[in-house]
Amino acid sequence: MRRISVPLLAALAAYACGPRDPSTPPGSGRAPGAAASTPPASPVLTPAAESRVHAEHPALPVGITSFGAARLDSRVYVLAGWMGEPHAYDTDHQSDAFLRADLVPAAGSPTEAAQPSQWTAAPNLGRMQSPALVAVGDGLVATGGLVAHNRTGSPAELESLAKVARFDPAASRWTELVPMPEPRSSHDAALVDGELWVVGGWRIDRAGESRWHSTALHRDADRDDAPWVSVDVPIQRRAHAVVGLPGRVIVVGGMTPQGPTNRVDMLDVAAGTWSEAPGLPGVGFGVAAVAYGATVIASGADGVLWQWTPGDAAWRGIGRLAFPRFFHRMVVDADGGIVVVGGIAGSGSGQKIRATERVVPGAAAHLVALTVDAPGTAKNRQGLLLHDDRLMVIGGNTSLEQHDFAAERFVAESHELALGTLTWRERAPLPARRQSLLATTTSGDGAIVVGGFGHDGTAARTWADGWIYDFAADRWSALAQPLPGTRSQAGLVEHDGRLWLLGGLDYDPARPEKDRFRHPRRVLSSAVAPVEFGDAPIELPRSRRAFGGALQGGEYFMVGGLADGFANVAPCEAIALSTGKVRPIACPSRARLSPELVATGGTLILAGGMVDGAPDTSIERYDPETNTWTTLEFAMPLPIPHLRLLSWGDRVLAFSAHDADPDIHLAILTLPPSPEPRR
Repeated sequence: MRRISVPLLAALAAYACGPRDPSTPPGSGRAPGAAASTPPASPVLTPAAESRVHAEHPALPVGITSFGAARLDSRVYVLAGWMGEPHAYDTDHQSDAFLRADLVPAAGSPTEAAQPSQWTAAPNLGRMQSPALVAVGDGLVATGGLVAHNRTGSPAELESLAKVARFDPAASRWTELVPMPEPRSSHDAALVDGELWVVGGWRIDRAGESRWHSTALHRDADRDDAPWVSVDVPIQRRAHAVVGLPGRVIVVGGMTPQGPTNRVDMLDVAAGTWSEAPGLPGVGFGVAAVAYGATVIASGADGVLWQWTPGDAAWRGIGRLAFPRFFHRMVVDADGGIVVVGGIAGSGSGQKIRATERVVPGAAAHLVALTVDAPGTAKNRQGLLLHDDRLMVIGGNTSLEQHDFAAERFVAESHELALGTLTWRERAPLPARRQSLLATTTSGDGAIVVGGFGHDGTAARTWADGWIYDFAADRWSALAQPLPGTRSQAGLVEHDGRLWLLGGLDYDPARPEKDRFRHPRRVLSSAVAPVEFGDAPIELPRSRRAFGGALQGGEYFMVGGLADGFANVAPCEAIALSTGKVRPIACPSRARLSPELVATGGTLILAGGMVDGAPDTSIERYDPETNTWTTLEFAMPLPIPHLRLLSWGDRVLAFSAHDADPDIHLAILTLPPSPEPRR
């Protein structure tokens, strides 16, 4: 597997705190304004995961949480952080890294070989997590943080910091400023009308005592020796976000001594008065927020971008992240895009997010494309399963040709990609070498893989056997009963506690020439357990294979594909699985062969496939309520032959391995939430 040497965030990732080198204890006695002893630049190391990632903006070499971040000119800076398990802090998993990357768009497709920017190392402030980092003038100011003094497996010995330091990019060095009156960690900071404001957080001492802060601090940001002034705050909170607008300090979400809160408070700086603003929709614990013009944009674990203008009665959803996360950071670039860095997956999978994404507020859709090393040899027609933010890739064909069915081309390999960390691990191989598998996860927390196309030693044909996969045990178990007939290029879904198999091809070259291609119209069904497929009282109105199919609202929608004699299927239909009732629906702009169709957010997304022998790069969206299709404004950025789509929560995950290089291409598509404001 290829690997690229990138600066490792020498320890990053977690829920709500931060560390530093115990050899430089808090209160070192250095005079304010004196140059700090400049540590060497953070080491340039190879990520332990050995995974190369290429994207529009550079992925972090290691997933991190509880770090500081800010944009200065055309660069984004990332300071320190945590990369271990939440709330199990130690010296071994805290970072001393200070990294920067240019916010330069890729010169072309994210699938091109050259990466436009990488993280590079700068002199650090020592090992810590949960500092706040703010751009001030032509430099950066860091405040506070948390240091762990204990090694892994030892009782926690944590210490909040009062340290304040300014980084001069031109000189590439830090200068210590007047420290805060008391140590703080799990706080946040912002610049308001030339003043640096630090709000919230708590103080933890090495004896294990903690105290929530009931004040905010502010000082003249232009004077290195400026004193700190204390201001009372309405509530105690940490793991929140602070945003500065002209004349206002806005504090969003966080954790209070009573638990998580979505509360938003606003300080009128001139009047010195606080007022409560509309609460952030959803939970605000670990939220990130930025000033965007005269508005505030915030995003928490639900992945929604929420926007609020002071004076409005409610926040409104304006977009969704490709990687929902919390304990991340957001910065606004010079072109009005929001760059999102780090954090931990909002799904609860525990994965730290390496992907850096750029969101344009208010856009009709959001698309992130990534390229990672391919762990195996298959180039197309793999079986795909999504489970707990992990993509499992099974079997497939190693050729780039459309119909290369030599026995050695079929593989049984299985690999799993953690979509947060973007790292692979090998899994138990499928018991047979197959491509074009019918695969789906089930409500039983497992998966089923049936049928497909493979070689029997004499010729390639379709198959009727299948297996159940146990994710926890990494084990395949053969079905006690095969399908009633062989099947490939069909649809397989779970609905109302049952499995449903629709359409497809039954191909056997050993049969007479005119009978080699059969297109079963009878729908098969089975309980989720035990899996024993039999005929359902539903029949398709026409033959159909290599089609796009998706389940939405109890109906299975079918578009495109082939029928007998390799004829294109023009009609489009929806089948109610509970009754077998079939109704016609509007068709997309053109009939496609082997398109992919998935349901997301109450709508259907269509992409991939071939039209008149050429790949179709357009992405179309179907609204079941209006029975209409619309074409999205951008094209699918992946290599299109054998493109696959999967529904991933509120997102659509696209996959392609069709590349002469050992690469896997991914794209994540999200659509904005309903424009209705939430109060």
